[in-house]
Amino acid sequence: MSKFILSPVVFLMIFISLSAGPLPKHWHETKGFGTDIKGGIAGKVYKVTNLKSSGSGSLKDAVSKSNRLVVFEVGGVIEGGLRVGSNTTIAGQTAPSPGISLIKGNLTASGNNIVVSHITTVLGTAVKKNADAANIAGGNVVFDHVTALWSKDEVLSMGGVRNVTLYKCIIAEGLKEAGHGDGEHSKGSLINKGPRNLSLIGCLYAHNSLRGPRVDQGEVLIANQVNYNWATGWDEPKPHWFNHVVHIYRGVKCTFVGNVALQGPESIGEIYLNGHNNSKNSAYMKDNIIKDRDGKDLQVYNPELISVLDKPPLWPSDFEYSPAHESLYEILRTVGSRPGDRDKHNARIVKTVADGTGKRIDSQDEVGGYPDYTETKRSLTVPDGTEARQAWLDSLEDEIAVDKEIDLS
Repeated sequence: MSKFILSPVVFLMIFISLSAGPLPKHWHETKGFGTDIKGGIAGKVYKVTNLKSSGSGSLKDAVSKSNRLVVFEVGGVIEGGLRVGSNTTIAGQTAPSPGISLIKGNLTASGNNIVVSHITTVLGTAVKKNADAANIAGGNVVFDHVTALWSKDEVLSMGGVRNVTLYKCIIAEGLKEAGHGDGEHSKGSLINKGPRNLSLIGCLYAHNSLRGPRVDQGEVLIANQVNYNWATGWDEPKPHWFNHVVHIYRGVKCTFVGNVALQGPESIGEIYLNGHNNSKNSAYMKDNIIKDRDGKDLQVYNPELISVLDKPPLWPSDFEYSPAHESLYEILRTVGSRPGDRDKHNARIVKTVADGTGKRIDSQDEVGGYPDYTETKRSLTVPDGTEARQAWLDSLEDEIAVDKEIDLS
């Protein structure tokens, strides 16, 4: 990825050293909810050896049974949806460059004890039904460095989950006018049915109308998140338009710390955290920043609908968040499926945040179309033992963990 310079507005947000900084934590070191799980790391090793949509050696066959550690001796594009069952680890960091991109389908974690790492999943207009790019429907699930794009409903949603963490995920470019029954529907995340022990840590929401995220009932920790170029969902403000970025509904208890929101070219909303549809909720808030395009402070929360708590309603044991003024740069260099080896779409989205550009889209064709990468191969030797396997996966992740080419000079 070529170097780029941060826009003046974004540069105002950065009060840190220009040094490269340390390698980021691995998902199991964050202490987020559910990050003590093992997934399928102790199970049978399944090597994905081709990019076919089904059959022996395919990713779909790899997840057809539980208790599996799925690794990749191939890199490139796989067409079609994927449903991941219980006791499974999908280790996308094992794939050779350009990694694994799932296209024209939905990625769903529907069981328990699941880890999905370093995968890009894109839906797009080739899918005729209104669908999300990704979903979580189980418990004890970690989405680690997952990039989800181009949904026709929400980009990444979940319902009724327990002990779930999203870590360093990109949730972006929900399609604006792509045939949804409600009309305009570029939405980030709908999180409903009373989630418990849900943590969103270090994620990037960009170029979506609303739901960055929207949480209904339950409880959520949102920490070190970056929101960019949110919109109201209508081309022109209406009496019921939503003047906010993250919205919580029907008695949600929220811990909201270390987050950064930057208006983009399409942003109108001026409140970071608000109650949805005049719903009153409560939140513990500390060290959050929201800026307009001139670098001026906007409103962190709506005091009419958000009751400020003295103590966090939920906080993972031993969890530590980073100061908000460090969040932006950290996200730019470490978010998405392969931060140190970004494909064109991951790189493009991060660049729009850095230089203050970009917009919502109606089709993947507006931004270069579906990924179409040449197949690549590598040979893997997977060690025995849970601890040895985790250390091996961490070492492969470290090779792609950081974009070293972001230039702040």
